[in-house]
Amino acid sequence: MYALTRPYGFVCALVATLVGLALTGPAANASTVEPSQQISTTSAQNPTLGIPRWKGWIDPANPDRMWASFAGNSSSANNVVYSADGGLNWSTHTINPNNSGYLNYHVSLFGKGSDLYFTFPGSGIDVRRFTAPATSNDDRLPLVTMSGTSSRHRSSVMVDGDGRVWVFSRLSNSPSDNVHYHYSDDDGQTWTAGTVVATGSPNVRIGSMPYVDGRACVVILHLNSSRGYEYYLWNGSSFEARADHTIRGGDVGYQRAFAHNVVNGSTFHLVYAANDELRHVWKDDQNGSGTWNEQVIETHDTMDAMLWSPSLTTRGSELFLFYSRWDSSEASAQIYVRRLVDGSSAWEDPVQVSVDGLTYNVHPNTAFSVPVTSDYIPVFWTTGSGHDRIRFARIAGSSVPADDITAPARIKDLQAATTAASDEVQVQWTATGDDNDVGQAVSYDLRYSTSPINETSWDTAIPVTGEPVPAPSGEHESMVVRNLETGTSYLFGLRVADDADNVSDVSNIVWAKVGAISHASRVPFEGAVLAPNRPNPFNPR
Repeated sequence: MYALTRPYGFVCALVATLVGLALTGPAANASTVEPSQQISTTSAQNPTLGIPRWKGWIDPANPDRMWASFAGNSSSANNVVYSADGGLNWSTHTINPNNSGYLNYHVSLFGKGSDLYFTFPGSGIDVRRFTAPATSNDDRLPLVTMSGTSSRHRSSVMVDGDGRVWVFSRLSNSPSDNVHYHYSDDDGQTWTAGTVVATGSPNVRIGSMPYVDGRACVVILHLNSSRGYEYYLWNGSSFEARADHTIRGGDVGYQRAFAHNVVNGSTFHLVYAANDELRHVWKDDQNGSGTWNEQVIETHDTMDAMLWSPSLTTRGSELFLFYSRWDSSEASAQIYVRRLVDGSSAWEDPVQVSVDGLTYNVHPNTAFSVPVTSDYIPVFWTTGSGHDRIRFARIAGSSVPADDITAPARIKDLQAATTAASDEVQVQWTATGDDNDVGQAVSYDLRYSTSPINETSWDTAIPVTGEPVPAPSGEHESMVVRNLETGTSYLFGLRVADDADNVSDVSNIVWAKVGAISHASRVPFEGAVLAPNRPNPFNPR
């Protein structure tokens, strides 16, 4: 289960819990709601607005390190705050993605490790990279303006599974060709431009995220059009409309409050507002086939679509939804959270986040994803009648849901090569994750044998000791296996485990002959079938 935390004492927590239950009704979980904290101020309009941009980021390797960004409209404004202790304390010095404190509320943030990428409207669509540790303006690189863009464009930024940085832009009232991309394979030094799709729609809104295999995915909302919500997926050379690319057809008018995310790399979730309803659409990838599911999450008769302001984040198999809800007027607006665990369509009951007695709590925002090693989920929002204060709270609890049954993905790129030593072989691979290719696993089991290795013979292979602790998904791993017999050919296989004792399938099987001329073996052996390598040390014919 999960709870909002900050150590303010038992009495305060008890009062807050009673207030939360009174406002939300009986909950399906035993959540404890405690006060949030103010982390900054601003005089900008809608400083934490999503629709659907993330403005937060958590370091995948160290979830205590987090950043939150928001708009500002004065030359001395501070637009980014940083925490090194999981959101308990925040920086107060000035950090600006722009050259000054002026920052449009359409700012979008995504990270690559502890490097940060911001995009926002300026003279065109501007992009700024902060290099690690990304804690001051000393860490920012020169501002870059995307070619072919103007101050009227709006944008979002993301990093795909291969580390490519993407910036997507749209321009209203330009129906023939109004959704574009720029990508960089060298961390923002050079950019390649192209068109996502010539929508033919005069007014669109866009979002972006890594989807299947970490590939770039663009979500497009066609306003005042029967096309509704669509997505387009990068296929290696262009963005394609797969068979299931219509997420939810139908004219939504000008109701443009929506959020999206992906769980376990393959389950697409979209939450959107439709008048007084907050609705959820989702489906598993299924190679682009199958039908979308839809349900109403919540109905509130004093709401209209723009007021919900949904925002989504994930942690392993968990999906967290933050939203604003009004009872009578904007002054009564409060922030709520619901959780959904992958494999279930039942959202947990809402828990009120903004329990501090403050008014005008609107526009919650968060990070695209939260590492499975994190014991909290972040949320920050705007409060006050002048929308001039930024609040932050933690949703705390175990990072492993009780019903975690998703294993790490199978290693598919195991390689082996001899070294200069006469008794060693070096093996290397790419880390997968805790749940499929998402997050961070907890252990490796590397084994070798002179006989075929597969699922059936796994227990007879010899375990290696001293495997590295798994790195976050997508990072390079390697180790050296020592004390092998010179002149002998060995087969190697690898399995990955998570903290719920889920274990991956056996990796691709590779071989190396100890003391032979250095070579790299990648996929010469699968299961019990020898691949056609020549010469094959196990089949000299």
